[in-house]
Amino acid sequence: MPDTVRDYTYGLKINKVDLGTEKALDGAKFTIQATGMEDAALDNLYVQKDGSLDENPWYFTTTGGVIKVTGLDAGIYTVTETSAPDGYTAVDHFAFEIKPTMKADDPDAGLTNLTHELNTNNQDGKVIAGLTDEVAGDNSLTAKPNSEIDDEGYYNITVGNTKLINLPLTGLNGVTFTWIAGGAVLCIGVAHLIRSRKRDEGSEE
Repeated sequence: MPDTVRDYTYGLKINKVDLGTEKALDGAKFTIQATGMEDAALDNLYVQKDGSLDENPWYFTTTGGVIKVTGLDAGIYTVTETSAPDGYTAVDHFAFEIKPTMKADDPDAGLTNLTHELNTNNQDGKVIAGLTDEVAGDNSLTAKPNSEIDDEGYYNITVGNTKLINLPLTGLNGVTFTWIAGGAVLCIGVAHLIRSRKRDEGSEE
């Protein structure tokens, strides 16, 4: 009977939401790069649409607020948001690790456990393992219990973007006008002071 070799691959789901409302966001672009593989020759390669690796980056784009990737090997991957949805700021890069446990003394048993580890790069509340608990309004994400792995076997990561703050016309332009007006008043005051001194000096003569 020939030996059977099992090649296990894994799935990832990135969920993109508004950090304040926790509603799904479309149009976010991400790259996923292998940065800690068992085979070091694969490091720095980019995950493609089908889960394979290549030297050129593939730009995943959220549709319905979601990106799905299958065919990932075990190892460490770094996720970079290369472009946030219009009106939002992108999060910093973060990393996750897929860690399977194999039963070496019994090949037929194959995979015995699968764990995942997320390194948020000090972005707790913006990047979480799992789905959100849908309690919005606090500008921080909290994971729904037992939502790291969904029913289809995908590892869930949720990323929250903050909206860009745009000062209204009376804000930014008002600040600029205040500085200009203040400078003009200062110049007028200095000029008046100089003329007054010259007038006083002339009267003394």
